[in-house]
Amino acid sequence: RDDKVVAGSMSLSVSGDHEGELKRFSFREVSTTRSDTLEFRFKYFQRLEGHVTLPEKFVPRQIHAHVRAPQEEPPDVERHFDWPALSI
Repeated sequence: RDDKVVAGSMSLSVSGDHEGELKRFSFREVSTTRSDTLEFRFKYFQRLEGHVTLPEKFVPRQIHAHVRAPQEEPPDVERHFDWPALSI
């Protein structure tokens, strides 16, 4: 519906190679805000922004997003996105 408001939270993590081992860092570990989640409440769309600092020698491979909106069906959605390879 056009007048429906969606509210919830999103948690993120990033996985990749760290000194030869597969490693996964939570949003809390890499965000500058040191928060576990990003809260949202929107009617049509919302941009969620933030800054992360990745450890030295870490090569990111995927972003993992878990969205929780308790009033929605399904209440939880999880998606994985490949980290884009940078070419120099």
